[in-house]
Amino acid sequence: MVEVAPDGLSVLHLVEEGPRPQLIVLDLVLPHVGGLEFASELASNAATRKIPIVVVTGSIDQFDERPFAAVLHKPVTADHMAFVVEQTLKRHAGPQST
Repeated sequence: MVEVAPDGLSVLHLVEEGPRPQLIVLDLVLPHVGGLEFASELASNAATRKIPIVVVTGSIDQFDERPFAAVLHKPVTADHMAFVVEQTLKRHAGPQST
């Protein structure tokens, strides 16, 4: 199942209230709660810190890419996105520990 959220705050609510996602594809530029702030919130919670995040960004600004499972720079084709998501899910397969 794929869920879409219009902003970082909505994504936080989805993750906290819904079933735990297997992976999050995250743009760094989001209204209300930016992508880096969102990732920090996820990392600070033991229940969500192991959810892999694939970042998609058009930004040329430098940021620490280490916490993310993958970083894709726009433009990204659908085929490449699907490949990266599939590979990331394979690498992080198994039970999510909390």
